[in-house]
Amino acid sequence: LRQDALLGGLFWMQLLFALGVNAFYEFYPLWLLEFAGLGSSGIAWVTAGLCLMMSLASTVSGRRGLHHDPLRQARQSAVVFALGLLLLSLLPDGPGVVLVVLLGLPLAIYNAVLPSWCAERFEHHGQGSVMGLLSTIFCISNVLIAVIGGLLTLLDTRLTLALGALMCMLAVVRLNRLIRQVT
Repeated sequence: LRQDALLGGLFWMQLLFALGVNAFYEFYPLWLLEFAGLGSSGIAWVTAGLCLMMSLASTVSGRRGLHHDPLRQARQSAVVFALGLLLLSLLPDGPGVVLVVLLGLPLAIYNAVLPSWCAERFEHHGQGSVMGLLSTIFCISNVLIAVIGGLLTLLDTRLTLALGALMCMLAVVRLNRLIRQVT
């Protein structure tokens, strides 16, 4: 029963965080267009920079073995990402473009440590089951934030980014509960 409750808590925490991440992924290009005045080429370069940051952070975190306390590292990365996303909704174009690229760092660290922890903690369910659950959560959140964010964007794209930041902070609250459950 404890494992099932833990898995349920993980589901809701990950859904909230994925809503925030998808708010970023789906709407930062629109922010770049509307507020930084970038066209398709500029958005592509910023996206390439974001991907480079994520690749570098994944490589470094893998080499340094940042998995000694994965839930706390995931929480720290989620807080940094949430604050960065909130800041993006408030910043002018120049610093905002740099921030979009830098947000790849906490995203990569979170995505390196949390799935690994899940795979180890819930291995008795089978690796495919756990990874399938995480993928399904991400897909569900993608659809939800597309609908909600699309409506909010009719008012202002920054509202969708701020909502994403709020979802990530709610995920941090849920992650704190998860940390207390496993310690």
